[in-house]
Amino acid sequence: MPIGYSAVLLPQLKSINGSLQINEEMGSWIVSIHSAATPFGAFLSGTLIDFLGRKLTLQISCIPLICGWVFVGLAKNHAFLLVGRALAGMAVGLMAAPGQASSETIFESLIKPDITGYCVDNVFFPARKSCLVDKAWA
Repeated sequence: MPIGYSAVLLPQLKSINGSLQINEEMGSWIVSIHSAATPFGAFLSGTLIDFLGRKLTLQISCIPLICGWVFVGLAKNHAFLLVGRALAGMAVGLMAAPGQASSETIFESLIKPDITGYCVDNVFFPARKSCLVDKAWA
C-alpha cells in the first residue's frame, strides 16, 4: 500500500485548495524517498532474522510502518510527510526477506505447485492474450 500511495497523494497536494502545497521538486522527493529508504530496511532485515527469527522480525516491521502512516496522515509540513514516507519505505524493505522466507514454511507442499502455477500463469497469460489479439487483427 505505501508503494503506490504517492499516485493518489500527489494530485491532491498539487490542488489549489490543498493545505500542504508542493511543487514538482518536492513531489519527486515525496515519490522517491520511499524507494530510497527501502534498501536500508532490507539490509537490516537479515540481521534481525538471524537474531530474532522471521516471525518476530515481521511483527517488529509493523512498528515503523504504522509510525510512517501516522506521520503521513498527520503531516502539517513537508518534513513530516517525507519522514513518514521514509519510515514506510524502510518497513517495506524490512518485511521483504522474512515475508518471502516465511511463505516457504506457511504453504503446504500440496498447494505449492498450484500457487506457483497461478503466479506463472498471471505473468504469461497477458503475453499469450496479446499474441492472440494481434493474430486476430492481422
